[in-house]
Amino acid sequence: LCRGAAAYYAIADEFLSKVKLMEQEKEKSHHTYIQIKILNWEKEKLPELSAKVSSLIRENDFAGFDKAGNLRVLLVNASGTDLPLIQKRFAGRDMEVVLW
Repeated sequence: LCRGAAAYYAIADEFLSKVKLMEQEKEKSHHTYIQIKILNWEKEKLPELSAKVSSLIRENDFAGFDKAGNLRVLLVNASGTDLPLIQKRFAGRDMEVVLW
């Protein structure tokens, strides 16, 4: 789980339970969120990557791994129309992201 400056990534089950919770909240109260996948990361550089991601996301956003080992970020109160700006922000820190 990665919230703001706290650099800890959720394991798959924990991350996916957060995704499920957000989906339920979305249905109940029309919360918006998107998931992005970070494409160019190396396991050996996870601490450095964690610091970069933490500097780009808000406290209510979180990051984690899915069961396939993909590094994903759930961005609360964001939509697909925000993707170009999000991609630009991440690209500024040498990270390529796509909508999940």
